[in-house]
Amino acid sequence: MARRVKVADGQLGLFDPPDDTRPEVTAAAPAPPAKEVRSAAKPVAQDLMGEYMTMVTLAAAYATGTTEEGVAEVLLRRGRPPHLGDEDGPPWRFRGWMLPMVMDLLPAESGIGWGRWRYWLTIRHSGKLPDEPIPEVEFGRPEEGHAAIKNLRQCIAILAESQGYGRGPELLIAWLAWALAVTKDPVNLDDAVQEQLYRTFCIDGWHERPADHLGLLLADHKGNGKFSNPRGFYPTPQDLATLIGRLIMDEGEDHRLKTISDCAAGTGRLLLDASNRSLCLYGNDVDLSCVLAARINGAIYAPWLAIAVE
Repeated sequence: MARRVKVADGQLGLFDPPDDTRPEVTAAAPAPPAKEVRSAAKPVAQDLMGEYMTMVTLAAAYATGTTEEGVAEVLLRRGRPPHLGDEDGPPWRFRGWMLPMVMDLLPAESGIGWGRWRYWLTIRHSGKLPDEPIPEVEFGRPEEGHAAIKNLRQCIAILAESQGYGRGPELLIAWLAWALAVTKDPVNLDDAVQEQLYRTFCIDGWHERPADHLGLLLADHKGNGKFSNPRGFYPTPQDLATLIGRLIMDEGEDHRLKTISDCAAGTGRLLLDASNRSLCLYGNDVDLSCVLAARINGAIYAPWLAIAVE
């Protein structure tokens, strides 16, 4: 039986679960330094994991749960994310394999990446709100000529060769959703296609210009592109989303526990702006691709939009 990741009593490790149990992720103390990382029987990867990587692994364990295909197990065993050529399989085999890249891109003061993930992890692990406010991110309009959009279209072109352009955006979103652990369903694509996507997709542009890039892509595909969707999809302009957020939440007040719900969330633009003030974000939409895109945006920009703080 595959070993599972467990977080309990302030310790993080791999263990062999009994046949009739499925362990839960729990936490009761701050994340331990690397020297305290233990499994049920012996130390795990102590020489490979520094304190920072221990924190990343703990965040990944919370995000992916305790399933054996989660990236947290690889992080704990190897002290690094999965790589091409690893004997236990390619990166895309493991749910959440892209999370360490998202967390590690920019310094904490940027608000993106590890800054917001660290904020989320602190609350999740301690059960308390920090004294510091939410690290703020300024979301802009996605632009057609931007590097992030160009890169997404390159990925769609890869999928178009084997799956047809009509399915490209939905399949790419499903692939990203698995990579960021916001779905439990891996996408059904050949390894050769997934390796092309792995070598092509670049998240740097998302952090260079924080924006709902997938919303622009889906609006073109669903609203007025070559393969128009009968429901249509026209996302709220980001400037308007920002204005609405400021109107409903006065500056100077602590809104972190205020519930914000969007009953037609689309790809989550209103919720992304609200993530600068609230940790309690909820959304609904009739379109599964839009829901997954909103959760992908959450995993990259606002973890509490993708995974509840609890």
